[in-house]
This record gives sequence, C-alpha cells and structure tokens, in this order.
Amino acid sequence: MQDEAHVSYPVWDQCLSSDDAWGSRELQVGPEHIRAGCSPFFLVHDTDQPRDALVLLHGLTDSPWFMRAIAEVMHHQGGMDVYVPLLQGHGLKQPNGMKEVSHQVWMRNAAWAIAQARRSARRLSVGGLSTGGSLAVLLAFRDQDGQDLCSGEQRSVPRLIDGGILLFSAALRLKKQIILSGRTREQLLRTPIGTIADIWSERSGSSEKGNDQLIGDHPYRYARMDYGAAGELSRIIEILDRKRRTRRWGELRGLTQPLFVAHSEADTTADIRAMANLVKASRLHDPNQVTFFRIGKDFQVPHASIVLAERAYGHSGSPMEPANPFFDEMMATALRSIVCTSAN
Repeated sequence: MQDEAHVSYPVWDQCLSSDDAWGSRELQVGPEHIRAGCSPFFLVHDTDQPRDALVLLHGLTDSPWFMRAIAEVMHHQGGMDVYVPLLQGHGLKQPNGMKEVSHQVWMRNAAWAIAQARRSARRLSVGGLSTGGSLAVLLAFRDQDGQDLCSGEQRSVPRLIDGGILLFSAALRLKKQIILSGRTREQLLRTPIGTIADIWSERSGSSEKGNDQLIGDHPYRYARMDYGAAGELSRIIEILDRKRRTRRWGELRGLTQPLFVAHSEADTTADIRAMANLVKASRLHDPNQVTFFRIGKDFQVPHASIVLAERAYGHSGSPMEPANPFFDEMMATALRSIVCTSAN
C-alpha cells in the first residue's frame, strides 16, 4: 500500500456533523465509523484572500481517497481550495449492505459542500469520478437553469457554480454488456430486481473481512457493487436524460460552464459515447471552453484508474487498480482548461 504518512489530509469534521449536510441526525456518521483513509477532507490555503474553490465528488462504492491525487494537483498547482465530501453509505467500517442509501441524500451531501465552499470562494468549480461525475453534471445543469441544487425547484439567487466542471469517467450512461444494453441495465436497476440481487449476494457470498459482505481487501472501496446503490445511480441517469434534452425539440443540451472531460475508451463501466454527446452539445455554446481528454482503448486504462497517479494496493499488499499512465498529462490539460479558462 502506498505510504502516505508524509501527506496531510485534514478531516472535514463539519461534513460529518452538520445536520444540513445529511438532512437527518439518523443519517449522520462519526469519524469512528469511517475506515482509515476514507474520511472527507479539505485542502485550503492559509490566506485571507479569496481563492477559486473546487468540490470533488467520489464514485459509487469508493471514498474520498480516490480524489486525493486530483485534489493535490488542483490545490498545489492550480492554487485552488479543494473540498471532498463523503457521500452517504460510503467509506464505512460497517456499511450494512448500503441499505437505504438515496441519490437525494447524495445530492444533499454535494449541495451542502458547494454551499460551504461558496462562502469564501472567488469562483466555484465542481467535479467528480463516475457517479460523482454524474452528480456534478446534474448539479451544473440545475445551477445554470436557476434551480435549487437539491430539489430542482426554481430559485431567485445568483449562480453558485461559476467556475468549471471536471468529469472523470462520468457515468452518464452505463456501458453496454453482452446481453443487456446500457439503457436496459439502468431500467432493471430501478426495479425490485436490484434489492433481490443484493439479498442473494448477502446470503450466498462470503466476507473477506468480518461479517459485512461489502468489506474486502481494498482499503478505500467496497468489495463489490451494491445493486440497490447502483439503482440510485440509474435514477440519477434517468433525471439527467430528461435534464439534458430541450423541452421543445428533445435535442441534447450542453453545459455553459467551462468543461473538462477525461474518459478512457477501455472503460467497461461508463459509456464514453454519452460523454462525447455532452462534449459535442457543450461545444455549441463555446467550443473554446470545452476539452475532451480521451485515452485510447489500446492503453487499457480502467474506469476508476483514471484518477490515480499511483497504483492502489490492498491490505494484503495485492495490487488493485493500476495507475493512469497519462495522469500528469491529463491534469496539466485540466489546469489549462479549467483554471486558466475560469480566470479569464
């Protein structure tokens, strides 16, 4: 496992203790409930001068740990204050099968983080990995449409996300499998089939560590995809399908904020074609503020690896996700695309 003793990631305690971040005291978790290395964190500059800020959202079944390398670059090289919240049901010592997780609570977690970062930010950007990227896109669309970030209701306040959007392997559409198309998989996940599959997994599986079926050798993500939680992702995709189309003609809309997209053609989880469609539609607004960092299929960069500067290792020392060999180039491009564009 990578030795991170020399790196300090201050735990964002307020993210765990705030009623507004969770909507209910029953949903809150304390630091004692979170696995080592999986806590929400922030990297801020010690200055009274306002700086650009960035909220980064992690993916489904993983944790804020996956956003560390990107946060480091955007903080130290981009000069940004970076905030990485914890999404409900993630990073826990006892996840209890991720039962009762909700995309509405994930939106509340993210919207609260945005509101906190906005207080001292000169400009605010939002980004995310996989499901976190999907949430970032939905938040961006609601913000540019003048809607409340959580409820989607119209509001009469200034825009909150006035910086850029950074998307890493964002899941706007699930990848087509041999038997099921991406849309069919999403539709099935919205039915009770997901709950039935989780019950079967819990009864038939064997835990590698303790008696919780989601805890395995990986220190920073769960051992398998929870079908119920995946169903919540499918609901986000369903909302985005409606949000991304114009009401009159049903044509795809784009984002008006500066947009950086990084995606691997070898991704077997999130369909790169959906990202290509978002890039194309956003370029109609302003082609100069949209960047698509596309990694060729032959390089075989997996879904979650796109955000990793170094390989991840399990508790046993076994190698997990490989590093993205293009990480430095990708982040240099992101800095030029988002930090420089937002400053203009």
